[in-house]
Amino acid sequence: PELSESPARIPATLIRAWTKDHDSADNLRTADHLSVSRAAFAVILRDFEAFEQDLSPDAWMDHRRAFFSIICSHFIALPHIFNYSGYLPRLFALAVACHDIESANNIVVRIEVCLAKLQSSCSVCLAGSTDVTSEGLNPIFSWQKQLYLSLQEALLQSLSMSHSANDEGVLSLWNRISIGAGLQESIYKDLECLAQDMYLRDLGRRPFRMRYLLSDHGEPWHATDLSSVRINDTQRHSLFQEMHIRDIADFLRTIGRKEVVTSPLVFPTRPLNIAELSILAPNISDHEDSIYKWARIFRGYSSSDRHTSCDIANDCLRVPLDRNARQIRLALGCFMTSDESWIASVCGLPDPDTTRYARLCRLVNGVLSSPLRPDYLVLPELSIPPSWYIRLAAKCMHRGISLLAGVEYIHDNSKNTVSNQIWASFVTDCIGFPVSMIYRQDKGRPALHEAEELHNKAGIQLQPESKPTKPIVNHGDVYFAFLMCSELTNIDFRASLRGKIDVLVVPEWNQDTETFGTLVEATAVDIHAFIVQCNNRLYGDSRVRAPGKEPWMRDVVRVKGGDEDYYVIGTLEIHNLRAFQSSYVSKADGQFKPVPDGFEISDSRKTYPM
Repeated sequence: PELSESPARIPATLIRAWTKDHDSADNLRTADHLSVSRAAFAVILRDFEAFEQDLSPDAWMDHRRAFFSIICSHFIALPHIFNYSGYLPRLFALAVACHDIESANNIVVRIEVCLAKLQSSCSVCLAGSTDVTSEGLNPIFSWQKQLYLSLQEALLQSLSMSHSANDEGVLSLWNRISIGAGLQESIYKDLECLAQDMYLRDLGRRPFRMRYLLSDHGEPWHATDLSSVRINDTQRHSLFQEMHIRDIADFLRTIGRKEVVTSPLVFPTRPLNIAELSILAPNISDHEDSIYKWARIFRGYSSSDRHTSCDIANDCLRVPLDRNARQIRLALGCFMTSDESWIASVCGLPDPDTTRYARLCRLVNGVLSSPLRPDYLVLPELSIPPSWYIRLAAKCMHRGISLLAGVEYIHDNSKNTVSNQIWASFVTDCIGFPVSMIYRQDKGRPALHEAEELHNKAGIQLQPESKPTKPIVNHGDVYFAFLMCSELTNIDFRASLRGKIDVLVVPEWNQDTETFGTLVEATAVDIHAFIVQCNNRLYGDSRVRAPGKEPWMRDVVRVKGGDEDYYVIGTLEIHNLRAFQSSYVSKADGQFKPVPDGFEISDSRKTYPM
């Protein structure tokens, strides 16, 4: 979803989704138009629900107020309230989740006005019946009660994402809805306990699994005692014996940050998927059996022998994908992250750049709609908050695009440290249909300037979450390696990759483009592979460098500058590179420069010589 730059554009967007005429759907033509209008409105509402999940309430307050203003004045009005009544609980829940009690109250007030007009000036009968409202048969009251009970449930679910539950505004709203539902007084004295109870049974607005995925982004009740939902030893024994998931319990303890296994994870309404499990796993290769067993039991995925695996001897992680690509297309994203956003990330403050989310979504949407469907999208170091990455990776996965990007610092408040990671969402068909497996790689040591700034701004240090290994990733039939910015200057890392990879991806936040430009050009020849350098648009010089023989063949892509975020797609001739390297003696008139002295191509990459 793209958040418009100005809230003034929202009314026009909503009005286009609104029914053009005021006639009821009494024939096929008007019924079809009503269905299209509902579908258009559902898409807009889904986008606003995505804003609620990705952004803080203050970051899009003006847009949200403009949205609810049009909703209350045009959609919650007779006779259109009946056409959109199914969306009222979702609209109400959206307002409560953003702690926008004023907008939530406005929705209830508009519903009350509509109900009062129905009672005073309308004759109502059941569909297919000619009898108007009579004593003992009151469809208005039945519909009203059902609607208000739905609003009660929406309120309880949304409080799990609220900043406060038992404040006066929320309690007043609850009592007002209770009266509308025919209950003269609130039947629950402590809304927070009830909302927490729903959350701990995985019935809240935000899935319980997000407690583990986004624990640093405002999740509620972190200090809550989970003893009431723990599984005792007797239950654990019988349950795990019957379901054969004893190793799942060990895996959940690993990702649960020293918490015991809780019933919302063993009996989830919205279980973790493979991409989320791979994010949580400290090391995919150590937990791959648990990941696939979990997915088979809780998601119903069929088993397969084509799983992700780790070749320890060759230090290679294999992500299966059924393809035989002679070449791949790679989109190089030129995206700007400001210094102010970096400082906010380091200090744990809200992002001051209100345009960043819209710019990123616009860039990704451009890649998704490109007629030259790329296989990979690469974004710079520290370019995406982890909470945004999951949604973007899922959208890219559905188009067959793997997202490779540097995410913002991940804080470990207990140690006063942060980690700087590359997240690579690789599309895989290992379970019979496309899903994504997310590989994480830590930056081992900070750059000198980076360490100094982290200490000066927030008094923190950079420390990897896990052992900072640099394995080769075999995605389908393409071999990747990843280095983060200053790691490219480590000659040992580069030397260990020679002959073993096709593509080296280097996300960067680097001001010294001249030095790194020389390094990239030398590395392309030294390890004889494609080098993908993706730098912050502030400094530019993002490129895809090939070990081409002719000067004009060496920069497949090279871009710098500009006032707007953009992307460029380049084609990497993987098969031709391998065929050239497989020759015993490099051809003098070939497409690429001769391989360097001592170069040996790995057996897994050998093919018929060119």
